[in-house]
Amino acid sequence: MVCVVIDSNVLLECLQLQDLPWLELFPAEAEIHIILVPMVIKEIDRHKTNSRKRLQKRARDAGVLFSKMLDCNGPLSLREKSPEVTIAFANETGHKVQGTGLELTIADHLILLQAIEFRDGHNHERTYLLTRDTNLRVAAKNIHFLCKIPPDNWFLSNDPDETEIENRQLKQRLDTLLRAEPKIDIVLSREGGTSPVRLTRYEALTGERVEAFVRKVASCYPMASFSDEPSKPLVDVSHRSVHSFWEIAGKQRRKPDPAQVIRYQEELYPEWLKALYEFFRTLHKRLEYPARLINFEAILTNLGTRPAEAAVANFIAKGAFKVYVKSKKETGLEEMPPPPKIPQGRHVSFLELARSYSPSLVAVPRYPHNMSRHLLSIPSPSPNDQFEWSSADIDKPSEQLDRACGLWRHQSEPEHVCFQGILARPPPGVATLNVGLTCRVHAKNLSCPAEQTLGIRVEVVPSDTEKKAIEIIENGFNLLLLEVDDAASV
Repeated sequence: MVCVVIDSNVLLECLQLQDLPWLELFPAEAEIHIILVPMVIKEIDRHKTNSRKRLQKRARDAGVLFSKMLDCNGPLSLREKSPEVTIAFANETGHKVQGTGLELTIADHLILLQAIEFRDGHNHERTYLLTRDTNLRVAAKNIHFLCKIPPDNWFLSNDPDETEIENRQLKQRLDTLLRAEPKIDIVLSREGGTSPVRLTRYEALTGERVEAFVRKVASCYPMASFSDEPSKPLVDVSHRSVHSFWEIAGKQRRKPDPAQVIRYQEELYPEWLKALYEFFRTLHKRLEYPARLINFEAILTNLGTRPAEAAVANFIAKGAFKVYVKSKKETGLEEMPPPPKIPQGRHVSFLELARSYSPSLVAVPRYPHNMSRHLLSIPSPSPNDQFEWSSADIDKPSEQLDRACGLWRHQSEPEHVCFQGILARPPPGVATLNVGLTCRVHAKNLSCPAEQTLGIRVEVVPSDTEKKAIEIIENGFNLLLLEVDDAASV
């Protein structure tokens, strides 16, 4: 007699135990005694709820066999001859295995330990382990436990069970539906690639430093003064030539317009001083603004065999930043407001002098408006098969931008979308930020929206606002300003 400890794959994947050709593995044996260890029973019970119906059925059939074994007082006979086959549970022997190096937390090792306990507890030296599991066979070989591999003809055919057939049919139906839908491909990228965004943080200038900078700049450009000298001719009157006489009659030097002088003194120059104060007060935000901008590009392609109906692409900002579309190039954020233009005297012609005394002397013809110019300025409706921004006020930062197309044709040129994101000003003490941009495309005839997310890591780097202000003054007004004293000394 030979004892055979079977693995769970013998019960789940092979023919019925009574139908197996046991003589192929044990040709000289007249009696085969099959042993079921507790760990194998536990694995069989777990497969009773398997999603694959064939494994589920085999596990439940094995459960019926276990019930018959419990009702039987001794070993259960499966076959009476050629050879005789019986099956029984491995009884507790109280024998504990020592020094094998096997771990109780590994299922295969636990099966092998229980097989060793049965062999040593019942003194059955000719006890074999029957399994196709490679790990279990390797563990048995390492401790010199006899092992046999079931031949290929012992296993059931690879024909799919009912669940696999049903899954294949569902997959075919799903593939058919997907082929009838648009197939959207999204590629999101940003300027700078995958490297972290370096955001420079500047602190606000104190009120005293702001006033000091304003007074320093104003001292270099004080308010202009105007004298009451009379108008002078352009050329010397004593030169008695016809050409000189015409110049005297035709042009004359006139002093600045008093109204412009008053406006310069009472409005323009004080407003410039206020603009300077506001510039230095908000300089830290102006310096941070270029570093807070991120340029994005999205490439959208319809690779399917159907146009996308009523397609909408959503660009969603996640985290402490917003998205928008720049209407024009933003420049001059670091430039100081220039001083107002000083009113100057000018040379006026004879015709201008005459018109100042009698406007009717020089008639200005009036022409009718060119109506065709206004007709050309009327916007024409955009084609239905092109993407257009559907969000309101796209030039204002918001959490989402939408771009829509009535009929996005398949296999057409990719849609390139460029827009910007602006990071929120980080709070003090924050060294890193994590934000993201999600592009989601959905359509009327698209069952599942296409989506891609781009993660962005932001590193905050502190900098000196006052040092930058000195550089701006030097570069903007060509002042050799090495340091700025406090407000009292400026």
